[in-house]
Amino acid sequence: MKKLHELLGTNPQRGLIGLEIEAEGDNMRGHRSDFWHTEDDGSLRGEFPNSRAEFVLNAPILAKDVPVALDELIASQKDAEFDFSFRTSVHVHVNCDTMNRDEILAFIYLYFVYENVLMHYCGEGRQANRFCLRLRDAEYQIETVMKIASNERYLMDLNGDAIRYASMNLASLSRYGSVEFRGLRGNMDKEVILPWVGILIALRKKAIELRNPMAVHEYLASKPFEEIYNEVFGKYAEVFRYEGMERDYNEGISLSLQIPFEWKRLNVRKRATNQKVGLNYADLVNAPVQVDFGAMIRARNNNVQF
Repeated sequence: MKKLHELLGTNPQRGLIGLEIEAEGDNMRGHRSDFWHTEDDGSLRGEFPNSRAEFVLNAPILAKDVPVALDELIASQKDAEFDFSFRTSVHVHVNCDTMNRDEILAFIYLYFVYENVLMHYCGEGRQANRFCLRLRDAEYQIETVMKIASNERYLMDLNGDAIRYASMNLASLSRYGSVEFRGLRGNMDKEVILPWVGILIALRKKAIELRNPMAVHEYLASKPFEEIYNEVFGKYAEVFRYEGMERDYNEGISLSLQIPFEWKRLNVRKRATNQKVGLNYADLVNAPVQVDFGAMIRARNNNVQF
């Protein structure tokens, strides 16, 4: 299976993280350096660059360089009086160009499972926001994921505002070889941005480790919620924790459960076609698209593997 950069015909990039920070306020300064440049953004209010600006990394950077880059940018705006309105946000690009289709699908699925939990961290103004729609706001996003599952070449032609303005922008895969996460509220605070970047990297790492969406599903079903949560979120577990979190997680499971089972069904069909034999009916029965969600939750809570 090809890596994304091979499908796109591009060279793999060394950096892992891209950042775009939208800001409004007063006394801001345009900033250009080895890390950053400043762009105008007509969706923001004010005069560029004094009272509106978007600070953009020149290229993807290593995870270890994110704090350094943020320190530099924050220092350059020491005289600014920020007013991060509902129009502003922080967009994080996570490089996926060395991942194959199944690893990307595992990443997508793992994010959707925890999306409600993650978006709770992003701020009230980012909930049901039309520029960062969650899966619960726009379930049609699953259709795009199913197209990717059916043919890896679909990764080369993802476009349109219907998927661009989701909290997880998949259209960025075709254009930049990255997934763009649009959920985080506008801010220039390292204590807010670094955990957000860190958990997205952690989800990517877990997705590569598990390799495909069905393996993600089996992993999530293998242990109680709290144990899995602590393993996945690691040092960020307490940062993202809140009352009602498990309920929101269960909704994420319910909304995205089609992904692993449809992936399995499609792969059973593909293997059968490649082997030039008839489809194995038993395999198809074991890969249903419709699943008893209640039974899955009860089994997970009882530490039953299925």
